[in-house]
Amino acid sequence: MKSVYHHGDLKNALLDAADALLLREGLQGFTMRACARLAKVSHAAPAHHFGDVNALLTAVAARGYERLVALLQEKLKSVVGDLHEEMYATGLAYVEFAETYPEHFRIMFRKDLLAYSVESPPTAMAETLIELTNVILRQRGEPEISLLSEVSGKGNPVIKDILIGWCYIHGYAHLRLEGQLSMIPDDAHFKIMRENSDSREISGRKDLLAYSVESPPTAMAETLIELTNVILRQRGEPEISLLSEVSGKGNPVIKDILIGWCYIHGYAHLRLEGQLSMIPDDAHFKIMRENSDRLSNLLQQRAV
Repeated sequence: MKSVYHHGDLKNALLDAADALLLREGLQGFTMRACARLAKVSHAAPAHHFGDVNALLTAVAARGYERLVALLQEKLKSVVGDLHEEMYATGLAYVEFAETYPEHFRIMFRKDLLAYSVESPPTAMAETLIELTNVILRQRGEPEISLLSEVSGKGNPVIKDILIGWCYIHGYAHLRLEGQLSMIPDDAHFKIMRENSDSREISGRKDLLAYSVESPPTAMAETLIELTNVILRQRGEPEISLLSEVSGKGNPVIKDILIGWCYIHGYAHLRLEGQLSMIPDDAHFKIMRENSDRLSNLLQQRAV
């Protein structure tokens, strides 16, 4: 058999193999040797071309961002000019990508697995964040950006809204992927997602853990119950003692629970993975405090 390497196709052959391996085996079954076997090249070929597994995964993640930004642009193209539909289409793109390429989505937000500087992210990553940022800027009637570095110059009121948008959309897609929204009825998810997209206000890896999403570990359930009760108190709603009680709260309350869960989780996860590095350090906690106050005020306005 002719070596793929000698035809100059090694990079794409290995990336195709990595895609297939991740979809079939997940990250736990991912090795450079397995990629080489699947690509039908020598065991040394991946190291020769990429250097190490982190560089290979970085190239895989870049492919993931290319797919995500292409999907995002495709969905936005059909709703251009309708601001509510743009927000909904953005959320749909993230959820659809995460559920089609679950391992890619996880890897794309794992700085410990990837070899790049957060100050100089891969082009496709920057394009994705720019596209998402511009969706939010259009909601505000603000000038769009063409470089990610322009975010830091937008000023705190605009950055606050960018953070709410980024964190809610990412948090929702990630929590849904990891099965941590299973207490919310399936038929309610996209209805609630649409309604939350229309709003004027803008920890888990289930693949590594051994538990049923219907019966999560006690400490996990207690954490979600505590977070839910914080949100319910904002609304003046009766608190819950069991996670299963969430599904009986009705869509208006579940919408607010999702906003709170997804924003808080999305912020913590994106900050952990270095994907909020374009926001000045001294602004983070000030913005977090102000957005917490905004969410609290919004929820209290809806109090029963």
